[in-house]
Amino acid sequence: MRKNYNLSNMTKPLKVEIEWRKKDKMLLKLLEPIFYYRKGESSDLELIDDLAGSKSGSMLGYRRKEITIPEGYVSDGATIPKLFWFILSPFEDYAKSCIIHDFLCDLFHLELIDRKSADKIFLESMEQINIKKSTRLVLYAFVRLYALIRYNKLSIKLFGNGKVETYNKSFFTQEFIEHIKRSLNC
Repeated sequence: MRKNYNLSNMTKPLKVEIEWRKKDKMLLKLLEPIFYYRKGESSDLELIDDLAGSKSGSMLGYRRKEITIPEGYVSDGATIPKLFWFILSPFEDYAKSCIIHDFLCDLFHLELIDRKSADKIFLESMEQINIKKSTRLVLYAFVRLYALIRYNKLSIKLFGNGKVETYNKSFFTQEFIEHIKRSLNC
């Protein structure tokens, strides 16, 4: 079986359609997928070099931990209240990392990944695209703080575990969930 690999597009411009729900509530619909490869995985150039050096011309059996956010996926981007946009704008270079984090949080709600891992991947993705250390640490601190407040035993008892947003439920078919489970077990 031949596996096709897409190249990471984390540093390319984000292509989204923006829908405003309220003055400060926006939704971003991906117009093209996001491909992200975990820290420690081969870079795109190394993968291409390996492919070029392969006698068969394929990467048969080569496994790569990748996160693919499909076209059409909807995210609220960086959930930063408008009051704080002068400090941290939701339109910065870390927007793709925020969308990855939203996707991973959906996987958390489906019990496919733990919340701490989702938050660590968020931090890792910002580091890989060279977001300023102070910015990424502030954003990471906020998502960890939110997780600790929202997903402790009392909050879960009062408000439930959380759920995949209704506008994204169509992505998480049983077939897609099985694909994600296989890719998480790489």
